[in-house]
Amino acid sequence: MQQLTNAPVYKQIFINSVRDIPLDFLLQNSPDESIPVCDFIPSLNPCGLAATLSFIVDTNRVPVCDLSSDNLGQWNTKDGQRMSVRKFYYKEKLKCAEGEHDFCVIRRKYTHPHCVPPNSVRKVIWYAVISYFIDSDAQVPIIPHGNSKKNDKGYVRTRPSEIRKRLSKSKYKYSEINSYPLEVAISDADVDVIDEGEEGIACSSDEGNSDIIVVDPLEDSNGNSYSDINISDEEMIKRIAEITTAPLFSCKYINAIGQVPIELLRRSDLSADLAPVNYSVPQIQITGKGVCMSFIVECSQIPIPEFRRVIYIDAKILGSWNTKCGKRVSVYKFFFNKSKMKCLEGEHEYCVLRKKYVHPFANPPNSVRKVIWLVRRFDKTYYRFLSLNRFYEYVLITYRIQDDAVVERHISKSPHRTYQPLPPMEPVDEEVITSEIMRITQSPVYLKRFINNIQEFPFQLLLTPWNLDEPVCYSVPHIDILREPTKVAVQLSFIIDTSKVAVSDLSTDNLGQWNTSHGRRMTLRKFFFNREKRRCLREDHYYVVTRKTYVHPNSIPDGAVRKIIWQLSTDRGFTRYALITFDIGAETVVEAIPHGNSKTNTEVYVRREPSLTINERRAQRRIERTRQLSFYFLLYLSTSPSSKRSRLTAPSSITLYGEEFIEGMDGTYLTHEDLMIRMAQSSSRRYTRPYHNDEPFNLVFLMDQNVGLIQCASCGVDFSRHAHPPEDIVLEHIERFWNQRTGCFSLQQMQKRYIHARLECVLSRYEYFTTVDFLSISPDVRMRLTDAHQQYLSVEFGCSYI
Repeated sequence: MQQLTNAPVYKQIFINSVRDIPLDFLLQNSPDESIPVCDFIPSLNPCGLAATLSFIVDTNRVPVCDLSSDNLGQWNTKDGQRMSVRKFYYKEKLKCAEGEHDFCVIRRKYTHPHCVPPNSVRKVIWYAVISYFIDSDAQVPIIPHGNSKKNDKGYVRTRPSEIRKRLSKSKYKYSEINSYPLEVAISDADVDVIDEGEEGIACSSDEGNSDIIVVDPLEDSNGNSYSDINISDEEMIKRIAEITTAPLFSCKYINAIGQVPIELLRRSDLSADLAPVNYSVPQIQITGKGVCMSFIVECSQIPIPEFRRVIYIDAKILGSWNTKCGKRVSVYKFFFNKSKMKCLEGEHEYCVLRKKYVHPFANPPNSVRKVIWLVRRFDKTYYRFLSLNRFYEYVLITYRIQDDAVVERHISKSPHRTYQPLPPMEPVDEEVITSEIMRITQSPVYLKRFINNIQEFPFQLLLTPWNLDEPVCYSVPHIDILREPTKVAVQLSFIIDTSKVAVSDLSTDNLGQWNTSHGRRMTLRKFFFNREKRRCLREDHYYVVTRKTYVHPNSIPDGAVRKIIWQLSTDRGFTRYALITFDIGAETVVEAIPHGNSKTNTEVYVRREPSLTINERRAQRRIERTRQLSFYFLLYLSTSPSSKRSRLTAPSSITLYGEEFIEGMDGTYLTHEDLMIRMAQSSSRRYTRPYHNDEPFNLVFLMDQNVGLIQCASCGVDFSRHAHPPEDIVLEHIERFWNQRTGCFSLQQMQKRYIHARLECVLSRYEYFTTVDFLSISPDVRMRLTDAHQQYLSVEFGCSYI
């Protein structure tokens, strides 16, 4: 026993059942001296001997949050064994239902994820009873953890009670620029083992305003990099001057909330004697020297979303900090009350937002980092009406760049990606931008700015019904970036007159397709306003602002061409004017991608305008309707009742394979054109329409069909396995064929087909689809249709009733 543990053992049994728990002893206020009790966490040494041990721990001397930690390392893994919890409710020491109980017994079961053999080391915590099961020849190998990948010592978890606590009652005031004491209390909740690979974790408890702060192992307590601590301030300022000309606030990497100058950021007006202020986002050029620097930016004239990128003028500097499958921004919120103490959400006076970025293309990895600190004021209408002016005017941006860091950029769309270092920063002249705009477009430009924020949306301008004083486009803008790349980054905004351009045609331009089946997709968002033009809920709105965001899937470099369509509407419909804005990076070109059957075509695919397609379909329907009336009028005048009856009852010329023609059939066969006209005629008799016997076209969701769908029965194009709205809906239809032998439709040849929910695919295979009444939508499918589905079906089939 002395080889296994040095703690006093309660019993040499493994307490896995609630019936074996000493409830009488655990409910006592004073401990029994005859029962051994531990005043520390027991330590075990699995030496290959089988053992079952149970300990009782005095929680007056040992914090409850420390019961789950011992010398055996982590008991939870991200993808392996996890702790399981079960609660037992008692009333007068008898089991009862939840809500009727006097006390609750909580059981937490653990199985060590690294023990050999598996499941040979187990633990159960009953709060204040800890029970172990150790199988014979069981071993716990040394597993490096966290950033100590090459450490020969096993991971020993730090007691949660030993982690640096932050006092929740401490007040702080602005005394120095880089000194803000801010402490929060830690709760008694149990904390899981921290998974490896995370640079900084803040774990919150549900019982109060408690945070457990785990400091980045690559940084000291002040947030500075170990590699840059020994550099003097003079040397650091000299390095910073080589990479940027922006006014510097501090030559430190501010990563902790205690160092943030909150009072400075909350000021309405910041003078130059208090702190230097930037009026644009700082431009950074990587030189290979490690630096730590912080800037204060006045953001009243800069949209908040622009801080997600380092660039604001030149797109060639550091590029995007977020990637679809790589590094993503992490956001954390700190809430403070009027007394400047940390509090819960809902009781706060203001909120501090921390946005941490790690550049995805930095080499070596994690060598370029950025943190953005924003202070958001508390507006009581924020949660209900989404107040627009909710941020203060000043933002703190801090960077940390290690030595020999290089930012690379993807420049090829081939499967084998190649990267090259970014070119140095060059000043951009306004005349150069103007000449570049004149080269790539001949359409009248409204603004030389990319409007991607609702705060910049020209609300009153689009409400103007006529006589607009701004330049207006009477066609969709033409952007010429298909054959020659741009020289500088440009941002354009156009106003479109929808009385000259159909609303459905706003999304089509000369740059080809903006949506792909497995890549870039359009994102749609709606903003609701009341009659006073203030943000409100959907139920109380009068105006709706629709924002459609596109990122071109074939741009080089990837993501360098963006487009947003802004539309303003009411219950009566859309306003006359719409806004289209473009953001095009420097040295950017749109690659010509062959489409459809033109696999060898070198020209970029240009989608047909939806309004032209709809008009052609309507004209074709009018021609067919006129032809039908003329045909039946002549048929009625030129045929007798007997011949007319024989013509209507004659079999179809379509014959199944292997079926012979039956002689003796009277009447004249109808031509294919006559059959098509006959298909569209309604009749009270059954089986009077070839192919069609009152079987509807059912609208279904593609993912609901478990029949192994591969391709459309009409066009033969494969269905997408991960379709996005509105391409995740298809049409289901039952086909039946005419049988000459029986003179009716064949029941044996009945087949269920699936086709794209496009009028073009439907008409190419089923020409009898002449009315929208053939389209059937079940109630459960109708409830699941989104706005994108409804708009798509309205354009394709004219479903105004959806």
